[in-house]
Amino acid sequence: MGKLAREDLVLTTPVFPATEVMDLAGEMAGRLGIPFHPRRKDTINRIVRRCGAKAALVAGSNAICVVHESREYSFHPNMALHRAHALKIGKEDRLVQAAGL
Repeated sequence: MGKLAREDLVLTTPVFPATEVMDLAGEMAGRLGIPFHPRRKDTINRIVRRCGAKAALVAGSNAICVVHESREYSFHPNMALHRAHALKIGKEDRLVQAAGL
């Protein structure tokens, strides 16, 4: 997978987000300069297609994940040390690749 640029992304939410998640997601999309499309009952793939994006950032109550080509890439804080070590010794990390970092 190649790098994703801002114009490749849309930000969405889980199907039934809390009000705080909706507010934070809208604010985050504004800061990132990407479209915000609340999920409602849409599928992520449908939102990506409708917005002309290549991938979606999904802002949940405890995490943010990248969905690209129907695959989900997420980060859990408990994996930070392991992932940092793997990158340090030259291994690839799919989340880093998906985020274009």
